[in-house]
Amino acid sequence: MPGVIEAKKRIIEASKKGQKIAIYADYDADGICGAAILYKALKDYFDEIKVVIPDRSEGYGLNKDAVEKMVKEKISLLITVDCGIKNVAEIELAKKNSIDTIVVDHHQLGEKLPKAIIVHPFLGKDLQFKYFSGGGVAFFLSKALSKKEGQEKWLLDLVAISTIADMVPLVHDNRIIAKYGLLVLNKTKNMGLSKLMEIANINKAGAYEVGYMIAPRLNAAGRISLPQKSFDLLINEDVKKIESDARELDQLNLQRQDLLKNGQRDVIEKIKKRGIDKGPFIVIETKFPEGVIGLIAGKITQYFYKPSIVLSVRDGLYKGSARSIPGVNITQLLKDCEHLLESFGGHEQAAGISIKKENLTKFKKQILKLSEKFDEKIFLKKLYIDALIDIDKINISLARNIEKLEPFGQGNYKPIFAVEKASVRDIRYLGKSKDHLSFDLGGNKAIAFCFEEKCWKLEKVKLYDIAFSIEIDRWGGREKVKLIVEDVKER
Repeated sequence: MPGVIEAKKRIIEASKKGQKIAIYADYDADGICGAAILYKALKDYFDEIKVVIPDRSEGYGLNKDAVEKMVKEKISLLITVDCGIKNVAEIELAKKNSIDTIVVDHHQLGEKLPKAIIVHPFLGKDLQFKYFSGGGVAFFLSKALSKKEGQEKWLLDLVAISTIADMVPLVHDNRIIAKYGLLVLNKTKNMGLSKLMEIANINKAGAYEVGYMIAPRLNAAGRISLPQKSFDLLINEDVKKIESDARELDQLNLQRQDLLKNGQRDVIEKIKKRGIDKGPFIVIETKFPEGVIGLIAGKITQYFYKPSIVLSVRDGLYKGSARSIPGVNITQLLKDCEHLLESFGGHEQAAGISIKKENLTKFKKQILKLSEKFDEKIFLKKLYIDALIDIDKINISLARNIEKLEPFGQGNYKPIFAVEKASVRDIRYLGKSKDHLSFDLGGNKAIAFCFEEKCWKLEKVKLYDIAFSIEIDRWGGREKVKLIVEDVKER
């Protein structure tokens, strides 16, 4: 990994000189896990390590106030994790005040790089694979710092969480990281993770459990409270504190779910009422907290299948989260509007922005105009079916063979099957709000999540083409086939 050797030398130098060191990480699950990975490796070199996980209201990346505070605290070496690559001015300020910086990041490179030691896969000309998570990049540095061979293996649980949570492609090296990281996670020595899994009723953690049960709980603190709580859980060894923190994250996640549900419903209604969904790009302001607007943007993009930006305002400055669809590079679109933005950054499919209120109308017009260049076919949602299958061929043996292809995620998707002209039986509504559906399909239990959002209507007397993935439902020592419905079309 480019920069690892130089970074290790500077860290060892700081240790020998007794210099003060600080970690500054992003507030999402990737950044928090990355900070914990590096913290555990650095404990072999330093008795005290300052760790800063900024509040979401401070904005993404290193900020001037944080640097000035570190100057007062006489920090000599700053390590940014999952951020920093675009913080040229802030790192220059640190350098002027005798603080050296190591940037450990994976986000897109800017036109100008900060004056720092940079650990970043995109700077490696000979790397066969470059699309690691921030925690993944931190792991390579931690591995180099490890004083005992094989010791870094026990950090792979955190690396797997960061990799799956940040939705980087689960191919090549990431597939290895995720596979073996999940093995470590299920034997984890991390007391905080173990307690969080216990509270979430996770008996065996796979990619689904990480993406939909563990990562949301770690993210919940940063969305509606303080992200430092999640970091503390991952490094703490006080049993009582771990119990308390894990339960608090669980409760924060429940609050986050309620906020998301209300926010999604409210924003969809506004978009339809104002006719904003008629254009190729959706930009909308909302009253909901900054911590959930990214989740709302994701839901809006899924619902309308169009790129979207959801904004919240504070003190005349709008903070926004952008989500996109395949074929539309959201970060490139934002770059073309850069003169109207205070800041922006992200990936092809997700980004964050800040914009002054007086520039919002101009921004909306420009991004709509830029979006009109895309072929209309891009905005047609597609579901690729891997194979048509006869209902009587769906069995536990097939489900077990599919399971061997795990972990599934970005770039390694679950196989999607479809049956044609199928009838359904035993239709039941599930969930507190009755927004999920289960039914019998050829003797197998099928579940359709959020079926009303997708406008699916099922009746026993009709025939349907049904697309689904195949899973194993394990309960009480027994295994049954479970079908997760992806789409339904009436014949």
